[in-house]
Amino acid sequence: MDFTDRKRITVIDIDEFISENLNSVMQLIKQLAVIPSPTGMEREKALFCKNFLQSNGVTDVLIDEADNVICKINCENGRQNIVFMAHTDTVFPITQELTLIEESDILRCPGIGDNTANLAIMLWCVLYLHKCEINSDYGFIFAATSGEEGCGNLKGSRKLFEDYGKTVREAIAFDLYLDSLIYEAVGSERYRITSRTDGGHAYSDFGKPNAIERISRIVSELYDLSLPKASGFHTTQNVGMITGGTSINTLASEASILYEYRSNNHVFLEIMRENLNAIIERYRLFGDVSAELIGVRPVGINCNKKKQNALLERLLNAYVNVLPLPKLKSGSTDINIPLSMGIPAVCCGLVLGGGEHTTQEYIIKSSVQKGMKTALNIIKSYSSQ
Repeated sequence: MDFTDRKRITVIDIDEFISENLNSVMQLIKQLAVIPSPTGMEREKALFCKNFLQSNGVTDVLIDEADNVICKINCENGRQNIVFMAHTDTVFPITQELTLIEESDILRCPGIGDNTANLAIMLWCVLYLHKCEINSDYGFIFAATSGEEGCGNLKGSRKLFEDYGKTVREAIAFDLYLDSLIYEAVGSERYRITSRTDGGHAYSDFGKPNAIERISRIVSELYDLSLPKASGFHTTQNVGMITGGTSINTLASEASILYEYRSNNHVFLEIMRENLNAIIERYRLFGDVSAELIGVRPVGINCNKKKQNALLERLLNAYVNVLPLPKLKSGSTDINIPLSMGIPAVCCGLVLGGGEHTTQEYIIKSSVQKGMKTALNIIKSYSSQ
């Protein structure tokens, strides 16, 4: 299909559109999958996405200061906007070789489910709307966002809603898998905790403070904490990285950990913060210990429940005749930002697969068709035709 031709087609031609372009969608997934895109280094993938849209006739597309790729359709005349977003970054460092392996109905590559396939399907949704020119009371903002993973601190989503939030009616993120739907934001706070000492020789200076030993005690105390809990709420904590030291026979002069806690209850986040601060203050009595806040993801506590449930129902209706309804979950995704601003938002996946955040990550190729139909059903639901 020639997308540079602006001939009008009808919004109901979803199945025809999918049938004509499914192979091209799979090709785009494969192309995007092998582009390295660690958090903070998304520029190459962003440029690819921008060039892909422009080469198919989409002119209103830009890359913003956060390396988000932004495309606006039907956003004139002060309309309220519907945001669709899919993140471009992956958890894998630039040194990780992104090898694509095809095994019958399986496509395997680090980052392919989280979030390459969803990103590719969203880009084809842009082409559908560009060709279709559906009648709608709403504008559509599509965003390939940066910084969703790890310590990216939702950089792209923050910038997106800083720029457009006042005009947004609802937001939908495409992320992870078809069998789950995230409707509630899990908040988190992330820290780099560091212990510093004078160091020394492991034998001749034995008995002097060792930064690794001290940071290990802090880790132990953190894991001895009783986590706050109540019906319907869940709190977790994790030490994800530990660094420090010079050699096996050196008293470490510096050691650090990356530590986070999460909860879907903002009061429980406050309790975890108080517990952490108490531990840090106690260890400061014995030496140089610091806790640097490196990331905050807000809990979605300001959203109107009636509007949020209406959006949830809209998405669930889009799954009709596509596959069994997904399980409702809470999670930490790009929708944390709009939910914290009172904007209804839901996150849904568009493929089946598994192994996210591992080198054996995969998607089921035959599920891409179902995901495309789900995404286009959602878009169709905003049509006034």
